[in-house]
Amino acid sequence: RLFYRENFRRVPHDEIGNIIERPQITDSYCKHFLESFDRKVMNNPKQPHVVVDLLNGTTDEVFPHILNMLGIDSVVLNSYQNEHKLARTMSIMEQNVATLSTIVTTLKSDLGVFISPHAERLYVTTDTGEFLTPERLLLTMIMLMDMTAEKPQKIYVPAALPTILDKSLEKTQLLRCKFVGLKANFIRDFDLVADLTSEFIFPEHSLGPDGMYTAIKGLEMLQKLHMKLSEVVAKIPAYHYTYNAIN
Repeated sequence: RLFYRENFRRVPHDEIGNIIERPQITDSYCKHFLESFDRKVMNNPKQPHVVVDLLNGTTDEVFPHILNMLGIDSVVLNSYQNEHKLARTMSIMEQNVATLSTIVTTLKSDLGVFISPHAERLYVTTDTGEFLTPERLLLTMIMLMDMTAEKPQKIYVPAALPTILDKSLEKTQLLRCKFVGLKANFIRDFDLVADLTSEFIFPEHSLGPDGMYTAIKGLEMLQKLHMKLSEVVAKIPAYHYTYNAIN
């Protein structure tokens, strides 16, 4: 926001600092990413299958490689960068939901995912073709983490998240509060920090939201449970939820 308003402190040209290039940053990211998951879990007798729409973003050279290295069978859509489509990402995704759902059900895939152009957000379609709204996706992720947790865990969520799961969670403590001005040291105290914009932060991996990591994390937990995503979603009690966005 400060950048676009140009409301930042300016310095003389000789005080800008050094420019440091990281030519192997992608390789470093992939190495750290792959070390976070158990290959044996991902490569059990029933190999997972996913349909991925990269929305013409910058993950075209990263996520397909990660899927291949983890042994995940995949169909990847819109895997080429197109800067002209970035301004219409949300409208394009809404148009593609039906297509993704059809492909997922036709191929009998485990799930379908949209990865936002810069991988900050994740949108999911279940194996039955149901598109999960942001609050339903977050509830599903909380259930998966609770069902696979080996020790007590804490999850930081917005106050507006439905309370339908609060009394049924066995190993998970939910803390609801504001999301403005969260500090790194505060985020590190949680196993998951997530809001209702489909951004998920797993501090064990990164202090920023990562849709690619979230997608594989969810798939890994499904593999551990030997369950379909639709089966987990079905365990969420019925609830009514409405909201207004004030800009």
